[in-house]
Amino acid sequence: MKSIKRITMLYAVAVLFLLIAVSALAGCTGNNGTKIKNISVNSTGAKTVYYYGEELDTGGLVVTAHMKDGTSREVDLNECVFEGFSSFYAIEGLPVTVNYRGNVAEYGITVIVTKESLLEGLGNDKTLASGFLQEGRNIIDKYGTERINETVFYGASNFAYWKDAMEKDLKPYKVQNHAFGGSSDKDLVAYAPYLLYPYNPSFVFFQTGSNDYVQSSKPTDEEKIKEAMDYKKQMFSAFHEIMPDSTFIVMAGILLPGRAEYLGMTQEINRQLKEYCDSLDYLRFVDSEAMTYDSDAGFKDNLFLSDKIHLTPAARIIWSERYILPELEAIGAPRYAEL
Repeated sequence: MKSIKRITMLYAVAVLFLLIAVSALAGCTGNNGTKIKNISVNSTGAKTVYYYGEELDTGGLVVTAHMKDGTSREVDLNECVFEGFSSFYAIEGLPVTVNYRGNVAEYGITVIVTKESLLEGLGNDKTLASGFLQEGRNIIDKYGTERINETVFYGASNFAYWKDAMEKDLKPYKVQNHAFGGSSDKDLVAYAPYLLYPYNPSFVFFQTGSNDYVQSSKPTDEEKIKEAMDYKKQMFSAFHEIMPDSTFIVMAGILLPGRAEYLGMTQEINRQLKEYCDSLDYLRFVDSEAMTYDSDAGFKDNLFLSDKIHLTPAARIIWSERYILPELEAIGAPRYAEL
């Protein structure tokens, strides 16, 4: 009987400690046990104007916890979590959220991004593959930093070769062509701080083609496919973290007669890409395999330039009318105002 009472007492004590711990983790109390009503943020003495690429500076920020008993105290900033900060695109009044033990408050910042700052950053970044620097300069020079929240096309040569005609072919939608020929997914990630993030696009169309696995040193097709897919997942996840409000439209890898030996590999990656896109709400997949390949008749060579890798201007019109324009309409992409 004594044993049962002792076990019951130990159980009651354990439950009590558990409740105290849960209460503390939930942010229900201050350090003295008093419950927190809310928190406030005073940013008067803090840095609220940022230039492109600067890191969050919380110096001078004052966070105050207001208790339910009417008292208040200043909070240690090291105990706070800051969310929503970005200095990659120009914006006024960007809300930065301060979270202290489950209690949140916001303050606003302004981010200034200029064409000159992007060009300077591009030129000083020694991690970039130099072969694409001039194309990057051309893109920044063309679009500046004023056109934001539009639809950006980002990828390899079959977007890049479209050049200025893309904007004409895809009207009335507000689109920008930020693609650079020969790029791999790793290049797209490396150049994103200069060619993607500053434009804070509402939608991004990706076309990365077969450059990743053509350039791979893996010995087998299965390993090349896994390597390519693993990196694509990392890439889209990283882009989503920086651009949480953007929707990504992934175009199927084009089946190329000039790379016929990669047909099966491209089809398998397309299959896995579609499956992956279907699992996440910020990704959409556009299956355009049938445009250049028929399972019975084979490749449609007439849609390609002499290299059998790049689409002809007429083929791009087919690509846009059958696949891209319907997708732009479906997602409600930004349009130019009708005259």
